Amino acid sequence: MMSLDSLFKHGHKIPQLYLTVTTPNGDKNDLSQVLTERCISLTLTDSRGFEADQLDITLDDSDNAVQLPSRDAVLELAIGWKGEPLVSKGKYTVDEVEYQGGADSANQFTIRARSADLKGSLSTKMDRSFHKITVEKLIEVLAKENDLEPLVAFEFIGREIFHLDQTNESTINLLTRLAEEYDAIATVKNGYLMFLRAGLSQSATGKKLPDVQFIRKEVNNFQFSLAEGDNYTAVRAYWHNQDTGEKGEIVIDENSEIKREHWKLKGRTTAKKTTSKTVKKANKRRKAKKKKPIRQFSKNKKNVLYQHAPVESDANQMKTLRKVYKYKAGALQAAKSAFDKMKRGIASLNLDLPEGQPELFPEIPVQVSGFKPEIDATEWIIKQVEHSLSTDSGYTMRLELEMKVDEKPKEIKEVKDVSKVK
Repeated sequence: MMSLDSLFKHGHKIPQLYLTVTTPNGDKNDLSQVLTERCISLTLTDSRGFEADQLDITLDDSDNAVQLPSRDAVLELAIGWKGEPLVSKGKYTVDEVEYQGGADSANQFTIRARSADLKGSLSTKMDRSFHKITVEKLIEVLAKENDLEPLVAFEFIGREIFHLDQTNESTINLLTRLAEEYDAIATVKNGYLMFLRAGLSQSATGKKLPDVQFIRKEVNNFQFSLAEGDNYTAVRAYWHNQDTGEKGEIVIDENSEIKREHWKLKGRTTAKKTTSKTVKKANKRRKAKKKKPIRQFSKNKKNVLYQHAPVESDANQMKTLRKVYKYKAGALQAAKSAFDKMKRGIASLNLDLPEGQPELFPEIPVQVSGFKPEIDATEWIIKQVEHSLSTDSGYTMRLELEMKVDEKPKEIKEVKDVSKVK
């Protein structure tokens, strides 16, 4: 029986693990020593969204001394290197156990567990509707239903959802659908229901995550893939409000920019700013007469589309969304999300690292060097992390990277509403 500690004899750094198991009746035991002595392999896949994080552990049971864990037991894992602080990797519920052996092989069993946070009513199908609710309020309601804490990215605060139906649909599916429409990441991690912007490498508070850097000689293997992206250079979405008869189209391309702005209220003064002398004087007179002050602009903000240059894509280069949206705002949000997602899917880069870095997780930005100039010049973000430990290779890591969305503001030379550009 070979333990992880024996890796030192073969020139490897020694990984360190902390593992506890809590049975369904609440008994908690520390299995760190058992894991260190008997671990054949351990793989942890850290994904974003509701693709459940998965933990696979294979243990040596050649002496038939290890007790099989019960299904629904909860494993809590932390990993790192000996002599360094360990990094918590969350809790996982055991849902599969395999035990095998043979005449010429030692007995061993594999424990397969998935993120414990995705249990409960998140998978229960429901029938209900939400109308004129903000994104943060919706996440708050859904989090409370599942004994979770809500965490919403700053840019989604105040975003109003006109109408959302949940018909014979699980909350996980509802949030996945909403996240796709907003180009967001909806996920559950460490007791939080999170709704974050995809592809911007930002924390929930909007702060930029620090970059990590890799040079070619630090990488064991790599794979770069470049797709044509179906040759699309723009995305179009239609909207049709059958209540009012209004309809139109929205087109998003690389020259489009969306800003959050207050909108001008109808029937108000034509002064450009609420702080203008005209409005101040008028409000002073109204105050003397005990009348309500003039308010030029709404308290809330909405998305406003600016086009830096005319849309030049022809019909063959324009991806048209199948769904016809009821509101212009919904079509705008969907077109922008689809365009950003399309850009991220054009190129991908996978890296196999000889030594694991337990602090890495999806959405962290990555810079690379020593590859082709086109690869080095691309801004990457982590899409998925796979931690692997074995008595043969030690602690290694595989990263799946995708292109980072460019959100840098552009200089506006000519401002046009894209919906009017033919």
